[in-house]
Amino acid sequence: MTSDSVSDRLDLSDLLDAYARGIDGKDWDLVTSVFTPDAALDYTAFGGPKGGRDEIIQWISASVSAFPMTQHHITNRTFTIDGDTATSAAELFAPMGMAAGDGKMTMLFTGGVYNDTYRRTADGWKISTRVCDRAWLGAGPDASGPNAPA
Repeated sequence: MTSDSVSDRLDLSDLLDAYARGIDGKDWDLVTSVFTPDAALDYTAFGGPKGGRDEIIQWISASVSAFPMTQHHITNRTFTIDGDTATSAAELFAPMGMAAGDGKMTMLFTGGVYNDTYRRTADGWKISTRVCDRAWLGAGPDASGPNAPA
């Protein structure tokens, strides 16, 4: 493994972290920045659309708006790099809390796999395609915490 490939892997990993941070912080400019303008994205496994970057981000924004607390974890990442393109499979686990009253949250849990293709651009690596796979959804008991919505 060369220092260039290690650097590329770190950059790709940082990109997935930026996506998760953007979703959880509801920072839609940050989320937009991880994709190429012509990205082809398929979120149908999560009940969402298949379409372009802006359409998908609009759907994600509307979907998480009901959840004051989200915490996306993108793990078990495998990267294959070939010059200025790369692919990965990465697992998603996302607990999300919806206000339930009395300082508690009703918990919803989402999981699945992101299958991504990346392209190196003048602004660094960007996701050019994403297909969500093996999605699941579950609900849990109410939870409380230091930042539980009232």
